[in-house]
Amino acid sequence: MATSTPGPWKVRTDYGRHWISARKIQIADVTDITVGRGMVDTDVSTTMANALLIASAPDLLAACKLAVRVLVPSAAITHAELLKAIRAAIFKAEPAA
Repeated sequence: MATSTPGPWKVRTDYGRHWISARKIQIADVTDITVGRGMVDTDVSTTMANALLIASAPDLLAACKLAVRVLVPSAAITHAELLKAIRAAIFKAEPAA
């Protein structure tokens, strides 16, 4: 099974386009997101929100993996560490929240 590009992923804006990248590797261009039957959503705020959510994927995955470790009785992770990871991942996806 293939693995994803390791994080952190970041949103980069060049020439009016929004890119997801990691260590200078372009992962995705999210400027024009196709929705429905070929309609394109070009609203700038929606595009940026989509870009931030996609860029937070590695952090969200890491927080979920940490949560699984916390829920296993033998894990040595504290709830404070778990909450910190989850809140950081959420903030990366929704900085204004």
